[in-house]
Amino acid sequence: MAKNMKRRTIELVTGVNGDGLETVTYATPIFVSTEVTYEAYDITERIEEQVKFEEGKIDKVEDPLTQRGMFEMLADFTVKLYGDKFTKKELIAGLHAPEALMTLQENLRFVTQGDQSEENTQMTKKFLAKKG
Repeated sequence: MAKNMKRRTIELVTGVNGDGLETVTYATPIFVSTEVTYEAYDITERIEEQVKFEEGKIDKVEDPLTQRGMFEMLADFTVKLYGDKFTKKELIAGLHAPEALMTLQENLRFVTQGDQSEENTQMTKKFLAKKG
């Protein structure tokens, strides 16, 4: 098994203190099962199918997906990815709205493609160093 396994972190806002924010940072478990990858692929395929439908490339979608439905599906996946360290309600309440969808999509890409932004790589390293 790889010695340098990839991990990802997510920072959730838990409160607002004047001009500052109270946050909690969570890391993915040290091991993420390939079963999670299968779920990520299923979500990706469902989103791609919806996009093709909206672009007129296919005539119908068996189970149409709304924007909120997609967000909810990605939120459920993210909670599972982080090993239920926070609830879906805490996740949704703790994400900054303009970045929320992008953050959820990045977690999906982390699993399906191993993608990790440089910013998240640095944040993860700092978080894990503090944890010891």
